[in-house]
Amino acid sequence: MNSGAFYTGTYRNLFKEYGYSETVIDARIQETWNTMFFGDEDERIYFEVDDSLGYMLDTGNIDVRTEGMSYGMMMAVQMNNQDVFNRLWNWTMKYMFLTEGENAGYFAWSCSPDGTKNSYGPAPDGEEYFALALFFASHRWEMEKEFSTTVNKQETYYIHVYIKEKMELATRCGIRKIS
Repeated sequence: MNSGAFYTGTYRNLFKEYGYSETVIDARIQETWNTMFFGDEDERIYFEVDDSLGYMLDTGNIDVRTEGMSYGMMMAVQMNNQDVFNRLWNWTMKYMFLTEGENAGYFAWSCSPDGTKNSYGPAPDGEEYFALALFFASHRWEMEKEFSTTVNKQETYYIHVYIKEKMELATRCGIRKIS
């Protein structure tokens, strides 16, 4: 049963299985990344605000959502672009992180591109993908001693709070028992 990619270290590449060469695959991935993150204003969905912040625009709603930000962070990890990752995480912590109220410790699921919160409630998919993106980034960059100290402290705090609160909630709801 231990034959999956996690155990073997071999991950399927469906494009390659369909006959595309590594060169073609890599070129298309890079082209898509460049268009989405650095292309013309009418094509890209990533925007830098200053020298340390960036956001992913939801073009259907003209806002910034946690799932878009976390997906952008995942893409930045996969493309090994720590600058974009840090900009997205910094924007997220500055504008989306909730510090008070019943949802303190979570993220506002929607903000305007100027950072104004449109909602003070979290969205589970964005929350979960933030945690996953932070785990991936920690693995990729912390091991190389390149991971930003600021991001690492935030990441550690967020993951600790996230997991602790989810486990406590599961226990209170009878989904998980403390042993």
